[in-house]
Amino acid sequence: MEARIERHRILSEAIRAAVAEMNIEMFPQLNEYSNYSNTISAMKAPESIDGEDIKNDMKKRGVIIAGGQERLKSKIFRIGCMGNITARDVLSTIQQLEIVLNKRSYIDSQGAGTEAATRVIDRV
Repeated sequence: MEARIERHRILSEAIRAAVAEMNIEMFPQLNEYSNYSNTISAMKAPESIDGEDIKNDMKKRGVIIAGGQERLKSKIFRIGCMGNITARDVLSTIQQLEIVLNKRSYIDSQGAGTEAATRVIDRV
């Protein structure tokens, strides 16, 4: 059980490193009493892109992510990292996210997010 909890921690940290490298803001903003979840990472959709479009584009590429609910629909998207997820799953998801963001002209090139996630994963 401890190994599974640690894997979730590392993979969620890898996701956060990747999106930070792509200038995507995590959601919500933390304070001194809070921490991000190690089972799902929520991030703000870039202002120029609807979060539902990101979710739908990822689905077309074979990757299922979640969108926001109610007032957050279209404003955030979420990537899960709980269960039998592997480093390969996370890296593949980040690669596909980079493709989607590049096609939507949010990032100029691909690879920085994947490299940031790899650095976190390789520390283990």
